[in-house]
Amino acid sequence: MNIVEVRNAYKFYGKKKSDHRTVLNQLNLTVSPGSIYGLMGASGCGKTTLLSCIIGMIPLESGRIDVFGKEITHFSLQKNGKRIGYMPQEMALVSDLTVKETIYYFGKIFQMDSDKLRDRYDMLHKLLELPPGDQLIQECSGGQQRRVSFASSMIHDPELLILDEPTVGLDPILREKIWNFILNITRTSKLAIIITTHYIEEARLADRIGLMRNGILLAEDSPSNVMNRMNVDNLEEAFLRLCLRKGVSDEVEDNTQEIIIEDNKNNNNELEMQQTITHRNLKDDKIDNHKKDDDEEDSNMRWRWQIIYAMIIKNILQIKRQPVAIVYLMFLPILQLYLIRYSIGRNPEGLKIGIVDDEILNHQECQVPGLVNAYAEGYTCEVNLISCRFLEKLTDDVGEKVFYTAFDDAFRDAKLGKLSAIIYFDANFTESYDEIKRYPDEAGPQTWKNSVIKVYMDQTDLQIQTFLQRRLYDVYKSYSESILSDCRLPTNLEGIPIVFEEPIFGSLKSDFQPSMVPAFVILSLFNVTASLTVAAFVAERKEGFWNRTLLAGVSTVEMMASHIAINLAVQLLQITEMMIMVYIYYDSHHYGSYGLIVILLLLVGISGLFFGVYISCICTEIMQSHILLLGITQPITVLSGMFWPVEGMPLVLKIISLITPTTYPGISLLNIIQKGYTLADSSVFLGFIVSSSWVILLSYFGLRTLRKKKFSRNT
Repeated sequence: MNIVEVRNAYKFYGKKKSDHRTVLNQLNLTVSPGSIYGLMGASGCGKTTLLSCIIGMIPLESGRIDVFGKEITHFSLQKNGKRIGYMPQEMALVSDLTVKETIYYFGKIFQMDSDKLRDRYDMLHKLLELPPGDQLIQECSGGQQRRVSFASSMIHDPELLILDEPTVGLDPILREKIWNFILNITRTSKLAIIITTHYIEEARLADRIGLMRNGILLAEDSPSNVMNRMNVDNLEEAFLRLCLRKGVSDEVEDNTQEIIIEDNKNNNNELEMQQTITHRNLKDDKIDNHKKDDDEEDSNMRWRWQIIYAMIIKNILQIKRQPVAIVYLMFLPILQLYLIRYSIGRNPEGLKIGIVDDEILNHQECQVPGLVNAYAEGYTCEVNLISCRFLEKLTDDVGEKVFYTAFDDAFRDAKLGKLSAIIYFDANFTESYDEIKRYPDEAGPQTWKNSVIKVYMDQTDLQIQTFLQRRLYDVYKSYSESILSDCRLPTNLEGIPIVFEEPIFGSLKSDFQPSMVPAFVILSLFNVTASLTVAAFVAERKEGFWNRTLLAGVSTVEMMASHIAINLAVQLLQITEMMIMVYIYYDSHHYGSYGLIVILLLLVGISGLFFGVYISCICTEIMQSHILLLGITQPITVLSGMFWPVEGMPLVLKIISLITPTTYPGISLLNIIQKGYTLADSSVFLGFIVSSSWVILLSYFGLRTLRKKKFSRNT
């Protein structure tokens, strides 16, 4: 039984019929056990595409490929992965791992026994003259990395070894050692090797060669037979004559159906081929499978945890060797909470308020106690310079008072942005106030106008404006109560007939922070997890390491499980940090269940993980993926309710806001923390429902897209 059989393989690229570019054109190929098959051809002739189809990375448009006697499909990798060794044209290695860690990683995902893995590593390390085991891949030269890549494809002792330009960039001595190793192992075992090369002298060492041009196999035979048939003494000349003889043009027409394959004289040539390799101790029985067939494969499924564990260790080592990533993961939540604590929701400080008081010549007059007192005499009360009393209550925690003698000067500075507000008192402010209190029915319009404190504010900043309005109301209340007290009148005589009692939740002195922190924590977990997932997935896919791991038989579910395990650990650490910061260091009030908080935050983090997976599947470049991620997360942040209540949005935006992955979970987290609500409350329950729905939805589309685009073309 042949190891590989390709029959009538046809493959093109391009979605539209007019854009079709034929890569494989009715191609036939056969690889026997215990042989070296050299695939030759210029760059772009279809060699790499053919290899990708053989190992199941790319499906054919038509035709059939059998590997180990069974038709290869896009879903055969998990069964054949351990039987095939594949060395891609690119390095496809993780730069943050050491040489030993890289090779051991592939040994573990091939589920090798520890003793056998150690022996194979020592043998390959010596044979290939690998760099020291503790040397990082990123510190290796190009040739060293290629040797590590070759060792990784050989570590599990495969039955079929596929090498795509393995000796490019290697010195002649090492190239000779590798070929001696390849020749020796095929003589002493049933290992079949398919190797692509540009070196004509290397191809002569192969038992069988295939000469490709523009997706067509011009000839398939032993090197000596090809040269004899063309009456030349070198393969390069034979290749040239084949091209001229068959009239193969640079552009293959779509209707090209002619299969230009040299007749191998059927039984005679097959017999000749067998004679050249009889010394390799091959028998006519079927191939001895290392893992036998499907039943034995299923029995080994219990060991799949070894694969997940190997990938988890790989992810941990990558993070460990990225100090910037460690700082980002460990300290970013702490830094952000610190910044929120001291930069958002706090009362503005350093505001300057212009004071124009026409009642006095100099503001120093307000420091004279006798001039600002109020005297109660019988049923009357004499008040003096009550504008000074108001200014006395206007303390520096509201704003710094800047005195002006002319209103125009104050107004000019306000226009220049030097003042946040101007407070103006008319010259007869006190007299007008006193007249209204004594004879309100007789007071004229001008008197009423002069008794009013006039405030001119910069309305461009709503937060500062709201703060000043609230504080000026408080100042007026205190000022009014002090006058009434000195006049021996009830202090609530001039108050608004509304009393704000003890709040149902929170306190009367609450600021913006308690309502902002839950939404921020939710957004931070979702966005950080999504961005880290995108960075990790796109980088691995772009470097080719993702494809190489899948070709080893690892399933997408197993790869996702390893990433979820790492993300859950990181999220638990971040959640612990944030809870320590909020509830211990900042001594914030908390009334709900810690368990509910942790579960809700983990759900949000997992939804962010699968969101990142989905983004990384539809993007091929890191910059492209981060731009798309930013374009989605920014509107989500705006609609989260952190900056403005959801109730203030139009109906359509409100609906969109509430179904995003962060808004309702943020509301639920706020209600758990500040109100002590449980799952029995709808606002908490719906937050869990929304978050769980996003986990299910994003995991479904993420894994579906991941399977559909299992192998990225950009690699």
